[in-house]
Amino acid sequence: MRNTSIALLTFLLGVSTFNLLHFEEIKVPMQETVDITQACTFYTPSQKTENSKSFFDSFEDSAYDEKGHYQGYSGWFMTNKFKGMPEVWTIWLHRVDKDSNKDKLIWSAMILTNKANGESNDDDNFHSVQIKTDSNHFSFRTNKIRGIEYRFDGEFFKSGKDFSNDEKVLKGTMEKIARGKTVAKFTAVFYYFEPHCFH
Repeated sequence: MRNTSIALLTFLLGVSTFNLLHFEEIKVPMQETVDITQACTFYTPSQKTENSKSFFDSFEDSAYDEKGHYQGYSGWFMTNKFKGMPEVWTIWLHRVDKDSNKDKLIWSAMILTNKANGESNDDDNFHSVQIKTDSNHFSFRTNKIRGIEYRFDGEFFKSGKDFSNDEKVLKGTMEKIARGKTVAKFTAVFYYFEPHCFH
């Protein structure tokens, strides 16, 4: 009888200890200290919808869909570490009205950077000068600033365009080129974040 009691007591202590040690991982929201001086009007989906289409096929060709919803888009895509590119903090993919006469929206991308002290470096935000979009795939290269440019090639592995903050949605390869030579290159998974202003 005593051995049974000891065995039962040992079992209960083991279960209690396991329950105390087993806890869910808590994600701390990412804080940024970037101050974007550009206009703070971002276009994001107004409501979440189920969509099995590829990312770029989720948008109509015109500025407005058949229900009159604006088809603009804005999204930040970040990774845990931009290896070899400490100045970079996000890729900004957006779709804005560039030619209202033709009612066409054009995709563009930016590499947003910080200064060494963490302050926003709006003078060194690199704009796409060439971008290709197809289905879930997009690639772009940026303008040059003091001989530096960036290239990106990536593919969304999530369907549709409605993502949650901190959701893994994109895998891509990013390259930093200085005076014609690759100085850093990495492949990583990128998380979506809804753009916002820092005040």
